[in-house]
Amino acid sequence: TVAVANSRGWIDYEAPVAKYWPEFAQNGKGAVTVRQLLGHEAGLVWIDEPLRVEDLRDLDRVSSLLARQKPEWEPGTRHGYHAMTIGLYMQELIRHADPAHRTLGRFFRDEIAEPLGIEFSIGLPPEIPDERLARLRLFTPGRAIRALPSVPKGYVMRILWPWSLLRKSMLFADVNPNDRRWLEVEVPAGNGVGTARAIARAYSAFAEGGAELGITPATHASLTAVNHPERPRDE
Repeated sequence: TVAVANSRGWIDYEAPVAKYWPEFAQNGKGAVTVRQLLGHEAGLVWIDEPLRVEDLRDLDRVSSLLARQKPEWEPGTRHGYHAMTIGLYMQELIRHADPAHRTLGRFFRDEIAEPLGIEFSIGLPPEIPDERLARLRLFTPGRAIRALPSVPKGYVMRILWPWSLLRKSMLFADVNPNDRRWLEVEVPAGNGVGTARAIARAYSAFAEGGAELGITPATHASLTAVNHPERPRDE
């Protein structure tokens, strides 16, 4: 979605996020670039203030929470997976940069899903019946214990440690992935719903350069270039 916006000149990967979303500059984020944000280098791995599913329907409130968030490290100095927050930040980037101020889900539908003819939504449409929705197997202590032999030890320790950034990044809202209320809100990093063919078709379009969606060669080259974030001198 952001690649389409970049190809149209609406978003510059090297520009500060605050250029499009001025409120984002709070708490030392004024110089954070779009590339750093999308590259999981901004230190915004979680949200200090608690969220409920119903809160996610109020995009202006979510925008304010995101704008106030203080980075966990100096942006651009290291990389850490922004598991769920990355989608919310992209949502605001699109809402502010798109001339029509569409949500990311609406933008995706208009500019990617419909042109490709795929059945994939960010924000589940009401006309999709429950019978068509696959159910996810939820986390249980028993399944976690059985998986221990195949999981790196460092990962296990960070999951168990209540104050680790990895653990915090996964504590996102009061989420039940099988609850239709959760699927109906737009959380672009965590609740897209579609068919296997739709997902394959979307990936195929971008794997081939994205030309059929208007992705320019310059945008594609920028996305596939190797990026090396600077490391702090004391590491």
